[in-house]
Amino acid sequence: ADEVWLCEEGGPSVRRFNLTTGVLLEVLATPAPLGAVRPNFGFEALTSASHPRAIWTCNEEALTVDGPLSTTSAGTLVRLVKYVRGADGFASAAQYAYRTNPIHAPATTGSRSGVSALVLLPSGALLALERSFGFSFTAPFQTRIYEIDRSTAVDVTMNLSFGTTPPPVVGKRLLYSGSRANVEGLALGPALEGGG
Repeated sequence: ADEVWLCEEGGPSVRRFNLTTGVLLEVLATPAPLGAVRPNFGFEALTSASHPRAIWTCNEEALTVDGPLSTTSAGTLVRLVKYVRGADGFASAAQYAYRTNPIHAPATTGSRSGVSALVLLPSGALLALERSFGFSFTAPFQTRIYEIDRSTAVDVTMNLSFGTTPPPVVGKRLLYSGSRANVEGLALGPALEGGG
């Protein structure tokens, strides 16, 4: 189809556009309490299958009602949001708590450790790209890719504030860690010659 899905951090919101005309085709309802984003920490990650039946997004760092931003001693708590296509279009179906790693280096202006990309694999597995920025001349950024384990996940949709008692978080398994430049995107490519 001649269309593209985009997420934006300010609202936050998820929108569908016609690629040829640029016409806005659809805006998904932002579930409560995801309107309580901090500036520049809303929906930065978005993923779906090639013929979307489910769309995933998440806030980059914690909502104002869910806890503090990341520090050098603790990660931040974000909400993975799953939208599912129904008879009337996409609607929010679930939210899961996800904790990032702490900032990897001493804090400086703009330091953070949040989720900057998601990828939904054909198997249904979900990958998260965490990007950390700190004060380091040799490695100011750290990139980590995790496979998310939703086998024991708890839907936190009805939890409108995590307050002082954080909910159970999804599990995660480290697949890659490296000190690259500012990596904010992750995507699937074609099959490799070896079948990978």
